[in-house]
Amino acid sequence: MSDQDAVETQSTAVASATQAMAVRQVKDEIGGIKKQIRTLWIVVGVIGTITLIVALLVGVIGFEFEVGMTALTAAAILSFARAADEKEAILRMPWGVILMVTGVTVLIELLEKTQGLDLFTDLLVRLSTTNSVTAVVAFVTGVVSVYSSTSGVVLPAFLPTVPGIVERLGGLDPIAVASAMNLGSHLVDLSPLSTTGALCLAGVPAGVDPQGLFNKLLAWGLSMTVVGAVLCWLMFG
Repeated sequence: MSDQDAVETQSTAVASATQAMAVRQVKDEIGGIKKQIRTLWIVVGVIGTITLIVALLVGVIGFEFEVGMTALTAAAILSFARAADEKEAILRMPWGVILMVTGVTVLIELLEKTQGLDLFTDLLVRLSTTNSVTAVVAFVTGVVSVYSSTSGVVLPAFLPTVPGIVERLGGLDPIAVASAMNLGSHLVDLSPLSTTGALCLAGVPAGVDPQGLFNKLLAWGLSMTVVGAVLCWLMFG
């Protein structure tokens, strides 16, 4: 091989290597651009989702929109915007928790409509004295709240019983009784059968045992019924 052939061979090798490096660099740049675009869309999706959640809260709280229909509208907007894979999102929804909470809420509402809660009023009066009524009502409302929504079911159902309890027992501060119901029922909200606890259970990441978390949240909720009763007795008794 002559010197000229060797030079041409080396030049060809250098050119090929340079071309390969250029192609690789272009591919890396394209990959980086795609990654940036993907990150941008993720940020846009998160901002859009947060905006819709804020709009939902403003509409429901400020303008008294119906929460169910408003939430469905927001979900439809996210679906049309392709914010996520619909099939995967539906499959990952905690249907068991949703059915459990809605079913318990229906049962509590049925109990209220059939005047079953009047029995609780009689029970509270029979079990209570003027000194222990705050502890008793806190315990009872806490037990009911373990299995239902505090703001949506327990307080609307039990707060109207306050005048009857005060009238039948006599010598009570209605604000103290109502406050005991409020405190006792809210302390147990992390129960997995209540709304807040169900949301925590629904957001369990992969790799976490949901049954173990369910048991812990339920134990917490049940224990708070006793803690709430003691606190209310000390604070309002």
